[in-house]
Amino acid sequence: MRAFILVLSNWKKDLEKAVLYLRKHRKAICNALMYSYSNRKLEGKINLNQVIKRIAFGFRTFRHLRLRILVQQGLFELI
Repeated sequence: MRAFILVLSNWKKDLEKAVLYLRKHRKAICNALMYSYSNRKLEGKINLNQVIKRIAFGFRTFRHLRLRILVQQGLFELI
């Protein structure tokens, strides 16, 4: 029985945290639901650049890294 009460009290604390978070960010949540604006394309490009940076750790110059990013984004053609 004590274990059940302990689990219940922890669950209650977690629920209170979640409600507090939702109240704190209420305006942002409402805006996200009302408007169709999203920055997912920008986030995707940033993530792709970070992956390229991670893979291209051994590139000798920044110029090579920049060229790799431009080619990957379709902003530069090699041929």
